[in-house]
Amino acid sequence: MAGGALLAGHVSVADRAFISGNCLLHQFVRVGTLALMRGGAAISKDLPPYTVAHGENSICGLNIVGLRRAGFTPAERLELKQLYRALFRSGRNLTSALAEAANHYSSDQSRVMLDFLASSERGACSDSGRKPMSETLS
Repeated sequence: MAGGALLAGHVSVADRAFISGNCLLHQFVRVGTLALMRGGAAISKDLPPYTVAHGENSICGLNIVGLRRAGFTPAERLELKQLYRALFRSGRNLTSALAEAANHYSSDQSRVMLDFLASSERGACSDSGRKPMSETLS
């Protein structure tokens, strides 16, 4: 946890999560294993394991560097990447995506994410998506 991070009451932070400087966490929020919060991020929803938070209640992908450093194999990282896409970038609501993903992903790492999301009471941060090329050029 870096300087200036603010955690409200009853926040749960799992093992090897990284909270950068000036991050804000609302009360009763959960931060999953190996999740990372970019500087200045603010969340009032649960941050799924292995993901990267930025902005307000947004995630932008997996914490690949953290997964590598933790010893995840390329095959394990690939499965998590596929699971992330199925859950957050499929265009479906999270509940139905979660039900389908539970039938297709069975590794221990995938189960950690699926179980975390299934037990969420506050809801989970959502993927911010990619901006069209026209919005990135000015």
